[in-house]
Amino acid sequence: MSLPDPLNPAGQAIVYHGEVFCRVPSCTHKHIAISATNNLRQHLIKHGLQLATNVAGRLTQAKKDAAIKWYNSLFKAEENDGHEDSDENGDENGDVDRVVKDDDEEYAEDDDDDYDEDDD
Repeated sequence: MSLPDPLNPAGQAIVYHGEVFCRVPSCTHKHIAISATNNLRQHLIKHGLQLATNVAGRLTQAKKDAAIKWYNSLFKAEENDGHEDSDENGDENGDVDRVVKDDDEEYAEDDDDDYDEDDD
């Protein structure tokens, strides 16, 4: 999966709140999370990337919305990547929802069996 590189109009990389993975393709931190977004910013600067300025203080709702939109685009890009993962617990038709529902019901029955009125 190739991550989109969001840039501002000045061509500077935008680092979103909560982002912890390096976008540089050859970097080992592409798949290993960096401990915090500020540390990621410093890491990207070491790669020579120009970063958009980050305003200190509380995160605005507009910035939260932009981050959520970007993260959702990552999931959509992964879904559209054409690599469908199969779930070994699903049946041959890929009916994973049915399996999950059956598992939920099984655990609910186990919880009922564990309940003892004397425990109250």
